[in-house]
Amino acid sequence: MEDSSTDTYDSARPEPSGGAAETAAGPAEHSVQLCHRRACILRPTGGPDTVRGAIDHVLECMTLRNVEVQVMPLNRGIHPGLDGPMRLLETPDNQWFGYCEGQESSQFITDPQTISTLYMRYAKLLSQALTPEDSESLLKQIRGAL
Repeated sequence: MEDSSTDTYDSARPEPSGGAAETAAGPAEHSVQLCHRRACILRPTGGPDTVRGAIDHVLECMTLRNVEVQVMPLNRGIHPGLDGPMRLLETPDNQWFGYCEGQESSQFITDPQTISTLYMRYAKLLSQALTPEDSESLLKQIRGAL
């Protein structure tokens, strides 16, 4: 899962709050959402110990109140993330940026219309993924099977 550039879709944005909320890791001023493909998690890149360590790290991050992880199940087939990874970022002044990667290219996006399209795709992606609770259970199950 460390090679998330090919299998992760994420979004980060500031949380609407009056100040910085504290977490175990320190101030949490941003909300982070990640959606991983189950196929990526099952891929034994680096061997079982590496995969186990990566899953442990994700599970630990999921304990932070500002981190939400969802897994895209294998049975979803076609979903909006198949065109490659995308990242969406909202700044404190509500300006949105996008970043998409490909094997030989990447794209930093500032066009509001394109970002709107990416945001709709990302929302659809999250709606098709497992819930955070089901994703956590699945990660623990996969880790236990290693």
